Amino acid sequence: MSEERDYILELKNVCMKFGGLMAVNEVFFNLERGKILGVIGPNGAGKTTLFNTITGFYQDYTGSVIYNGKNMNRKRVDERCRLGIARTFQVTRPFEQNTLLENVMLGSYFGIEEKRKLNDCEEEAYELLRYVGLSDKSKELAVSLNVAQRKKLELARALSTKPSLLLLDEVIGGLNPTEVVEMMEIIKKINNTGVSILMIEHVMKAITGISDTMVVINHGEKITEGVPEVVMNNPEVIEAYLGSAALNKGV
Repeated sequence: MSEERDYILELKNVCMKFGGLMAVNEVFFNLERGKILGVIGPNGAGKTTLFNTITGFYQDYTGSVIYNGKNMNRKRVDERCRLGIARTFQVTRPFEQNTLLENVMLGSYFGIEEKRKLNDCEEEAYELLRYVGLSDKSKELAVSLNVAQRKKLELARALSTKPSLLLLDEVIGGLNPTEVVEMMEIIKKINNTGVSILMIEHVMKAITGISDTMVVINHGEKITEGVPEVVMNNPEVIEAYLGSAALNKGV
């Protein structure tokens, strides 16, 4: 008798169409609670579009997004956020003329736990900045940050809403090797607190190193899924995304 698994997220034949273009086509997979699921695929494969359906930014998709056993269809972004779904964005857009502390305080104020005053969020926001390694810059304006620091701030802002499900859209891309390792450790630390993570990434060593399972998407469709070592050696994945040269270089 097979063991029944506890899924925090279930996608059932999700489709998203823009005019005549089917950006996401009948995609289905499950994320087990407390696990990390990596999503890979070529640029334009539909990965970010899929994130936008899960978070509710796109409302006119078909299929079902099930979170904690409840259908999220037609729930707005803010409603899904308050239920525990948060995300980062590939292109970070902090409030640049506000301090790092103020940026994170806003997320905390509008997150799961209702706060009566914005000032009630200050201590919590500072602790999150410390958690991602930015507490020494808490009073600086966000406009002053470099790429790695902006990605850390983006992560702190998402965490400030107190998510159970965290979607990460290329938080590792663009970082140098030292920064990659540091970000991987932060992601694993978040996951160890019980937060389930769905992440898009192109840095193969990183996503295969921290994902429990992986899903591959190409032309809006799921090619395969499974544990990283099996997925990365799938001939269809190599042909569609990696290429033999990439594998030989250990990308």
